[in-house]
Amino acid sequence: MRKDTEGVYIIIITDKLLKEFPVVEELKNIIGVYQSVKENKSNKIMGDQFIYYMGEKYLRVKYFNDIFEVYPWSFLQVNDEMAEKLYEKAMEYIEPDKNSVVLDGYSGVGILSMIIAKRVKRVYAVEYEPMSVVSLGMNMQKKGIENIRPYQGDIEEVLAKNRKIKFNRVIIDPPKKGLTEGVIREIIRRRPERIVYISCNPQTLVRDLDRFISIGNYKCRAIQPFDMFPQTFHLENIAVLESKR
Repeated sequence: MRKDTEGVYIIIITDKLLKEFPVVEELKNIIGVYQSVKENKSNKIMGDQFIYYMGEKYLRVKYFNDIFEVYPWSFLQVNDEMAEKLYEKAMEYIEPDKNSVVLDGYSGVGILSMIIAKRVKRVYAVEYEPMSVVSLGMNMQKKGIENIRPYQGDIEEVLAKNRKIKFNRVIIDPPKKGLTEGVIREIIRRRPERIVYISCNPQTLVRDLDRFISIGNYKCRAIQPFDMFPQTFHLENIAVLESKR
């Protein structure tokens, strides 16, 4: 369940395809419903199959007074207010200008890509999950954004196969396991001036910062924590690295 700008969006998880959910139609403030069919017992919360049931097809989220439409099962920060502050700090750290070319790694639905695109020459947005890339393309078209180049796939493979991708700024927001050494080396190969690393795991953040510092001759200029999940031990952190060369 997620809160939309106008109401609540629901994804119902089932172990088989069901055609009707009468109780849902009696609930108030429900603006859209999908069914997620999960037939296996993996540790994933939702299944790989999503069936539209009723209401609006897209979830609408608001950042910096702009509305973005995304598929409701896409990854989004759950604390919208703190997420906006986090994105604001990421923008401050990246120091964008009209000559900047930015890699947005693990870009998700591309919220940060679209926000930063207004201030830079070009953004390369790389994301593994196909429907998140579809969401980005849909919003780009509606908003008339032309300076984002989306790539779908594993970031290490995308960068290794497309050496023509050059950038002088990086924003990267990996899952808890952090970055592979291959990803770090592909980023270092381009010698970006500044790297902004958004992390949900302090342990892998420290490990990866050490790799950038030792392999790539970077220095860590600042680390800013964000309490995205109050009353828990979880913290998001943003670190900014600068090239010594």
